[in-house]
Amino acid sequence: MKIALLGTNFGLMHAALKLHELGAHVKIYAANHEWQNELLRYKQVGSNSTLIVAASQEHQKIYDSCFELGLLRNRQVTRVQKRYLGIGEEILGRSRFFDLFRVCYQENSTDNSAITLDGASQELKARLAEPLERFEDYDVVIDGRQELMKNLPLGCGDAEPINMNYLKNKEKIFSAEDFLAKADNNIFPALIVGDGVEAAKVLVKLEDAILDGAITYLITQNKSPFSSFKKNYIGTELKQRLDQLFFKLQEKKKTGGEENFFFYCGYQVACLDQMIDQQGYFVSLDAPDLLQDNHKHLTLNALSIINCKRKRVEASTSVVGLDLSWLKTLDGPASENGDHPEKGYFSLLPNQELTPDLINEEAILLSEKIRNQLLTLFRKVE
Repeated sequence: MKIALLGTNFGLMHAALKLHELGAHVKIYAANHEWQNELLRYKQVGSNSTLIVAASQEHQKIYDSCFELGLLRNRQVTRVQKRYLGIGEEILGRSRFFDLFRVCYQENSTDNSAITLDGASQELKARLAEPLERFEDYDVVIDGRQELMKNLPLGCGDAEPINMNYLKNKEKIFSAEDFLAKADNNIFPALIVGDGVEAAKVLVKLEDAILDGAITYLITQNKSPFSSFKKNYIGTELKQRLDQLFFKLQEKKKTGGEENFFFYCGYQVACLDQMIDQQGYFVSLDAPDLLQDNHKHLTLNALSIINCKRKRVEASTSVVGLDLSWLKTLDGPASENGDHPEKGYFSLLPNQELTPDLINEEAILLSEKIRNQLLTLFRKVE
């Protein structure tokens, strides 16, 4: 049995080892930078963070074992599909499961030893250096990628705010992903929209500037900011760094320091306008009476806007032609009878990622869940 695991989290790697021990042909797909980012998640924060140190060491051990066994494929998955069947198509008298899953991935010329042509033109050499798309077929796919989250528009109702499409200058409106990849320090006053893991990463990146007094606004439609993030990321370095930042801001406020970080809870971005006489944006915020006791409205000035709004979606954006009209998590059924509409395709949601205080036990339980569900699947499919 061939099984493809997509993603880098701790539970997937541990599950890959267990499935390998059971005799399955297992490969874990992720780009090289994704592996590095995952290994950096559990780094030591301070002298008392023994739990994080232990998790980091265990994680590295599992990664090394997967590497030594040849289970890792340092490739960026571009899409997952069936070999031949489109969505809704069936094989007469058989399950769709009989058609294998095709995992397509990007491979650069530098990934393998490339043929060099002496005297070849620059154009030919450039063509040879272009990435190629390759594929491998699998019986089962277990998807643990963060692509199960997608970026949302800035505005109310998960739509673009009024005037967004008519702004002439949008160079200071970033997605969280783009901002984290940039080295742009000319952003304050900065307005951050959202209170999930991406917002936490942005705040940690801006920590020094914020503590130095840079004006920063955080807008969330939730009444209690970062509540979901704090629950799902217990014990991680990112949560500890965010807690430290908020603690330092509180201490600064107690000692009479000028307040420069502002939460606007229960608000959504309603409208954007360009400033005429200077760089930046007028940002109109609404706290609708549907979510509040009474309707509130205010306007802020910001040089930059960082959109950290994300949402769990029903299928990865790189899945094509598969019936993933709802997700089957490994913790419980997604439908009344517990079946996933696309048999053989399992989805591990982001909130099932393991935290450092669950180093071994939860990873083993996850491996058992995967194994048991696979056995059940093969019993059901004729």
